[in-house]
Amino acid sequence: MTQLYAIKDLTDLSKEIRKIVKEEISDNKNQKISEKKSPFIKIQEVCKLLQVTKPTIYDWVNKDYFKKYKINSRTYFNKEEIFDFLKSQK
Repeated sequence: MTQLYAIKDLTDLSKEIRKIVKEEISDNKNQKISEKKSPFIKIQEVCKLLQVTKPTIYDWVNKDYFKKYKINSRTYFNKEEIFDFLKSQK
């Protein structure tokens, strides 16, 4: 985002910099919040979380340990179901 400013003195410059920084921080926080709201994770994340391979994940899906969900031809897994599976294995 390129913006041109007419800065009268250092006080104005300081105010403008603070305003821009606050906007960027706010945008970043909003982005992180929206990312965290998704109840689904990709198979790569499940593999990393469970420390297993993709074929193992699909084998467990076939054994009904948890479900897979197709969204726009991509495969996702529900975080809560994965965590419930982890808890049941302890």
